[in-house]
Amino acid sequence: MMNEELRMKNGDSFYHLPCFFGLATLVHGYNNGFMATMVPPVPPPTLSDESPVQRVHFRLWQIVLTAITILVTGWFFTLGAIHGIIALLFAKHILVAILAMGLHLPPPKTPGPRQQG
Repeated sequence: MMNEELRMKNGDSFYHLPCFFGLATLVHGYNNGFMATMVPPVPPPTLSDESPVQRVHFRLWQIVLTAITILVTGWFFTLGAIHGIIALLFAKHILVAILAMGLHLPPPKTPGPRQQG
């Protein structure tokens, strides 16, 4: 027997052992032997005050903005290579802004006035 405490749950025996990735559980009762299973990690705490509906709405809005940006950029390529390349230069900045908006990054800090001396 292991040094761990024997616990009963639904008629099966459980032994909890420390593991490199978390907590490994040996379950007795499968094929008259022990079967190792991994316990999933604890979910991270939610830091957002938004409701799930607001989060879904925001993600859908991001997807729509991204699709419109890609479609407009593709349309500019139908006007010619130069127009398409210029539109691509704008599109990459727009897509990065959409990504930054989704990551909730703060706006960049502007440097203050320089000190003489």
